[in-house]
Amino acid sequence: MVGIWWRSETFAHCLLVLPITLWLIWRRRDELAALTPRPQPWVLLPMGAVAVAWMLADLVVVNAATQFAFVTLLILAVPRYSGSRSQG
Repeated sequence: MVGIWWRSETFAHCLLVLPITLWLIWRRRDELAALTPRPQPWVLLPMGAVAVAWMLADLVVVNAATQFAFVTLLILAVPRYSGSRSQG
């Protein structure tokens, strides 16, 4: 994906996503540090379904679908490992 972002003017803006995300997290670091994570095991079900979709897309060589599945897994990893948060 990064190779496509680097070469294509259409997707070059994607290179800004990580630095902006890190900056937004850094801005609220004190609030985030005060939260207590509670992992959500039920998120494994949609993660499993997305992983199967990723595998199938890879088998039939549909790059857009594999990239979508990868990003979806990253997004689902947040509630899986951090869960719903509450003040500690």
